[in-house]
Formats: sequence, C-alpha cells, structure tokens
Amino acid sequence: MSKRTVYTLSDEDVCMPIEEQLENTAVLAWRTSYTAFTFAFYLNQIFHMELRRCNDIQLSSMKEAIRCSVYSYSDPVDHLNYFLIENNMEDMQSVKALSYFDKMLLVNGAEASERADAIDEELKAPMRHHDDILGTQYEEMRHTFVETGIIESARFDFTDAEIPTASILDSDSALSKKQQNFLQFYRDYIQGILIEIDDLIQYFE
Repeated sequence: MSKRTVYTLSDEDVCMPIEEQLENTAVLAWRTSYTAFTFAFYLNQIFHMELRRCNDIQLSSMKEAIRCSVYSYSDPVDHLNYFLIENNMEDMQSVKALSYFDKMLLVNGAEASERADAIDEELKAPMRHHDDILGTQYEEMRHTFVETGIIESARFDFTDAEIPTASILDSDSALSKKQQNFLQFYRDYIQGILIEIDDLIQYFE
C-alpha cells in the first residue's frame, strides 16, 4: 500500500492570492451620517449598482476583533466587484484608526482604479444644470446625497505594496511614523476584509 502524501499550504501560499486581490482593489472611504442601508440605496441609484446586504463579517486576521456589515454587487458587464463595508460603531469608538471613516467602498477588478476615481470625481463635482427632467432629478439626488450626509471622503491606493497612499495625507512630504502606521493599519484592514469576503468575489474571464 502506497504511503499517503499530505500537502500543506505555507503562509506565502495563503498570502499571495490576497496580495494580488489587494493590487486589484481600489478603496474609497467616507465619514457619513447615513445608515448602511441608506448609503447603499444612494450608490445604487446614482451609479446603477445593485448592492445587497450579505452576512456580517469579523476580521480574525486583525489584532482587534473588528466587525463589519457588508453589501455586495458583481457587475458582469464591466467585470467589477463592489463591496460596501460599514464599521461597527463600538469598534469605531474603541479602535482609534477606525474612527475616521464609517463607510468604505471596495472596487475589485482589472479596471477598479479607474472606476473608483470616476465615482470619487462624480461625488465631488459641483451642482450641474440639466435641461431634461431625468437629468435634473439625478442631479438633485446626487447633490442631496453628498450635502446631507457625507462629511469627509478619502481615496486609498494599495496597488503598490511598498508605497501605499491616501488622499488625506500629503504625498509630497515624507510620512511621519504615525501616518505610516495609519496606512499600514488600513492596508491590513482591507486585506482582512478581502480574506473574509473571498467567497463573494466573482472572477470574470
């Protein structure tokens, strides 16, 4: 009888796919006064998404036991995955780095960075005039969404593992140790989320 061969996964085998997912994931973050349901509703209406509530997750890879609500949508046309993440209020109060933002949108896919930039720019655009009724209704909704409940926004970029960036930090100056720790926390945080939502990520050909 032949001896059974047992294969095990090394830490590198586990981490490499997550590193690749992180490189293909763009991150937008907001401080808001909205519930996750209302925020998802506006994103669905303005950006033609179909975000739906999924099971909550707990980030077991973090030092702290961080819990998050998750809404997800996979776009088969543009081959993009969208994940709206809401931090638990208790965790935001106990983990200082989490206190900056209550909502994050992860855009995953080959064109994730371009799509996230377009969403960010659309939400920051000034009020525009439209001659048609549908255009006017859209603009009023977009303006209401931004002005009523978005307090602050940020764009994170973790595509380069050596040089993570955030729009709220001055990219022209050397980062302080505190700022480096801030970016490292959010990099680990996003990685932890990607691990927990791996079964929700659609892989398009």
